Amino acid sequence: MIVCGINFSLGWILIASSYNVIQLFIGRALTAAFFIILSILSLLCNIFFVQESPEWLLLKNRKEAAHISLLRIRGLRQETIEFQKEFTEMRNCNEVANNSEMPRNCQPDVILSTENEKESSPSWNVRNKLRRIQKTTVLPEVWKPFVILNLYFLLQQFSGLYVIITYAVDMIQRIDIMIDPFFITVIVGVVQLVGNVITTFCSMR
Repeated sequence: MIVCGINFSLGWILIASSYNVIQLFIGRALTAAFFIILSILSLLCNIFFVQESPEWLLLKNRKEAAHISLLRIRGLRQETIEFQKEFTEMRNCNEVANNSEMPRNCQPDVILSTENEKESSPSWNVRNKLRRIQKTTVLPEVWKPFVILNLYFLLQQFSGLYVIITYAVDMIQRIDIMIDPFFITVIVGVVQLVGNVITTFCSMR
């Protein structure tokens, strides 16, 4: 969402700086074409440069590659106790997927999935899926991003940013500022663009 704000700011600058329909159309077309190219480049980078997940590599019996992949995902240069525990659980659950016997250290979700395979009742499957969804939603790595994202949307909407941008020209004309209101609107868009870029880079940490 933060990255999408950059697209919005650039489009707003081009639209606010347009003085006729042709410039308006060209500005919209340039903005759309520019970010279509970025989307295609992102897709190609994901295809050729993003590594496979550790679970998939373990399913392919590539344990060393899975070990390296998990290290990179966790941002670690060397193993920690938590990392060893997580990787061991992944390997044990991979054994559950390949063998009928269940190891002792397998995760509870995998135990539930093996029990589901044994049960043929549709009502049991639905009830078990709902139970797994409930357990997943109470995990900190699930509800914390959800709360943070919704809080971000709430503060963004109630800050009045989009109202000011939409009615900037009318507001400037009513307070009798001698400067061109469209020029001031462009300045507001530039400030928003710079703020979005800074926020994007800060959010990577």
